[in-house]
Amino acid sequence: MWCVLVAVLLSMTSKAEPLKFTNIAKGTQSGIEEPRTVAIRSPDEWAELWKQHAPGTQAPAVDWQQSMVLAVFSGTKPTAAHGVEISQVDARESEVIVTYRLTSPGPSDMVAQVLTFPFHIVRTEARAGKVTFKLADPAR
Repeated sequence: MWCVLVAVLLSMTSKAEPLKFTNIAKGTQSGIEEPRTVAIRSPDEWAELWKQHAPGTQAPAVDWQQSMVLAVFSGTKPTAAHGVEISQVDARESEVIVTYRLTSPGPSDMVAQVLTFPFHIVRTEARAGKVTFKLADPAR
């Protein structure tokens, strides 16, 4: 019994391996209007997401043997000065954990009254297993 408990505790405290990632696209204008987090591991999934995100444009090339794509869309926002940023990607045994932050204007900030659709799309090394998106502490 103790061996099982120790094994479970060790697996829960296993050290995360930071994964390097590169930006594919980041901004405030996307065709995706609802909040969404996505892990993409195939060219078909990528083509479909890019068609929704940026209709009429060519999706950036991705080497699917080596890479996967991670994306966060924060949904429709009523003003400028909203944003989203993937800040960290970690591998932990059979899971990838994507940490991201949402930003928004402060109550006294003057911002344009325009609809925005913040997003951040990155490429990282291909990993099997579950992908979990984790919202970091709120930032202003």
